[in-house]
Amino acid sequence: MRQWRIPKTEITIRRVDNGDREGQFLFSAETVAQLETFYGRVRHLPYRPGVIGGFFEWYSLSPGNLLPPRWLLSLVRFSELPSWLVREIWDQTIWQWLALFLTLLVTVKAIIFAGGLYRAKMRGKAAALRQRALRILFMLLAVGILTAAAYVIDDVVNITGRALLVVVGFLVGLRLLFWACLVFQGCNFLAELFVLSPRIDSRGIDGSMVRTMANLIGIFLSLSLFFYGAGQLGVSIVPVITGLGVVGLALSLAAKPTVENVIGGLTLFADRPVRVGDFCRFGGTSGTVVEIGLRSTRIQGLDRTVTSIPNAEFSQLQLVNVSRRDYILLETTLGLRYETTLDQLRWVLARLREMLLAHPEVHDFPEARVRFVGFNAYSLDISVRAYIATSDLDVFLAVQEDILFRIGEIVDQAGTAFAFPSNTTYVTRDAAPERKRREEVEEEFRKESDGVGASTPGTIEEQQDHAPFESQETSEP
Repeated sequence: MRQWRIPKTEITIRRVDNGDREGQFLFSAETVAQLETFYGRVRHLPYRPGVIGGFFEWYSLSPGNLLPPRWLLSLVRFSELPSWLVREIWDQTIWQWLALFLTLLVTVKAIIFAGGLYRAKMRGKAAALRQRALRILFMLLAVGILTAAAYVIDDVVNITGRALLVVVGFLVGLRLLFWACLVFQGCNFLAELFVLSPRIDSRGIDGSMVRTMANLIGIFLSLSLFFYGAGQLGVSIVPVITGLGVVGLALSLAAKPTVENVIGGLTLFADRPVRVGDFCRFGGTSGTVVEIGLRSTRIQGLDRTVTSIPNAEFSQLQLVNVSRRDYILLETTLGLRYETTLDQLRWVLARLREMLLAHPEVHDFPEARVRFVGFNAYSLDISVRAYIATSDLDVFLAVQEDILFRIGEIVDQAGTAFAFPSNTTYVTRDAAPERKRREEVEEEFRKESDGVGASTPGTIEEQQDHAPFESQETSEP
């Protein structure tokens, strides 16, 4: 038989002779083209009583969406299932409950397996871009697994009623959560791609700002997607938003330090006093900036420990950015022995100036300075001041070492030496005052006393009256 027409109708079913569906009986093209016409003719007619009795029960307790998929029919003959498997419990057959449990078990196992692969690939110090890509791949796999599970449960196993609402609703909600995380990770992935641009320092404050803005945009988009999906699932958004307004007011009061830290972080991004990788001094502490985050800044000290400082506090500190200097100052004071003669001192000063001016690593401007600055308690002090043409501390230390060696050679060539803290004690025999001179002074004083009287006047006027010289009176004009 090649075709069959339903009696007293124009609906025709024909056998397919070629193609992927060869051998199947399908509605003819003419019938499909006239479906709207056929429906308009019978839509006002009532259903025939008893014709479709028990149809819903048959549909809900059968696999597939009205008809089982062909691949499922090739695996299982439902007409030959044992009677206890088709027994109805809570609006589902036993085989449907078993298939539901098996589907959920396979779903969980598949997600765990995908997570295991993700953790295996994340071992070691993977690059940030690779980490983001692996997270996105894992979440895409999770979304695909959950989508396939929802399809099998709804369209293949044909779970219906409240069980379908609970199970598929849970799977869709979980898938929505993965989608939100996927959007967040996608924003971070795009930020890492953007940071790879040669115009942006990936470790600098520009890279940190791009990552921070990507985090904020990702959070906003993820929450928007989550609330939209919740609304599609039937969850009312208005009470949630109202509750968030009240909770947000409470959180704004409780999270005042966090808000201050965020504003401090934005201030650091705008002013850019330091960048990631800069060596700086602040509050008596020195270290290298490891990360400038939205809430805190991480500093790695010289002892390799990492300190997290809230941005609100860090932005108010007096920051000395050592890495921003163009030159490094070499400043020292030389102390020569007091046995050094002035000619030796002048020779040392001249040789030191010549050495610094000729040194290739000493910058010409500001000009190097060598001066004799004073007599110390135990040394003759010479001030040496020069700028080394580098910003690298290791290079500076090497140049400083070379200059100090040359200074030592110059001092040695001058025939003098460096002084060290010391006290010199001179030991001599104490001589008594000269007796003859004492007697002469005493005799002279007695003669003067005899000439002016035995008693010494007690007032200035009396002394003037007995003075051995004549006073000259001056008259007013």
